[in-house]
Amino acid sequence: MRYLPISVFVLLYCALTSAQSAASLRAEQIIQRHIAAIGGEDNLKRISDRAIHLSGTYAGANVAVDIYQKAPDKYLTKLSFGFLEQIIRFDGKSGIKVSSLGNETLDGDELLRLRLQADILALTHLSQIGITPVFDSIVMINNSVCYKVKFMYPSGNYSSAFYDTTTFYKIREESVVRTETGEYIQSTMFSDFQPEEGVIYPRSFLQSIGDKKVITSVNGVLVNKGIEDSFFEENISIDP
Repeated sequence: MRYLPISVFVLLYCALTSAQSAASLRAEQIIQRHIAAIGGEDNLKRISDRAIHLSGTYAGANVAVDIYQKAPDKYLTKLSFGFLEQIIRFDGKSGIKVSSLGNETLDGDELLRLRLQADILALTHLSQIGITPVFDSIVMINNSVCYKVKFMYPSGNYSSAFYDTTTFYKIREESVVRTETGEYIQSTMFSDFQPEEGVIYPRSFLQSIGDKKVITSVNGVLVNKGIEDSFFEENISIDP
C-alpha cells in the first residue's frame, strides 16, 4: 500500500480548515483583501495610464504582448506571433478585434470582459459594470490553498479568479473562449510578484487554451506616461 507524504496531509488539512473559515467570508471581502495586498485602492487611483510589455514563446516561436490602459476605462492589447498580429481595442464604449481575418465588433460577454480589463479600479465597483462576484469554493493550485471567486455576468456566464489564502494575490484566472471549432477553457497562471510604483504585479504568465500553452514574462511596466485618448481609437495605427 502506498502512503501519501505527511506534507500532503498537512496541505489538505489546511485546505479543509480554510474552507470552514471561508463559509462566512464573502466574495467582496476576498476582493477587498486582494486589493489591499497588491497596494491598496489609493495607489490604484494614482494610476492614470499604464503599459505592460510581455514576451515569450509558443510552440518554439516568439510571442509579444503589449497591454495598455488609461483611466477610467480605455484598453488596448496587441498580440504579435510570427507574421500574425491581433489588436483588441476598447474606447470606453465599444470594443473591436482587428486581425488578418478582418475587423470584428465585440459585444455581450466579450464586451463586458473588456470593460472589466479596461477599468483599473474595476474591482472596487463591480456592480457598476454589471458583474456580481460570488464565492465558489476552496481549491488547491500548485500546493497553494486558494479562494475561487466567480464573476457572474448578466447572461449567466462567468469567469473565475483564484486568490491565494495567505498572500491574497491572484494566482490564476479562467474564462470560456468560444471559437469556430468549439469552446475552450482559457487559463492564465500568475507568479513572480514584484512591486512597481506602489502596486504589485505578476512578472510571469502561463496561459493555456485547451492543450496549447503560451509562456510569457513581463519586460516592463510603465505607469503614468501620458498615453493619449486617440491611442485607443479605431483606425489609429499602433507602432510595433
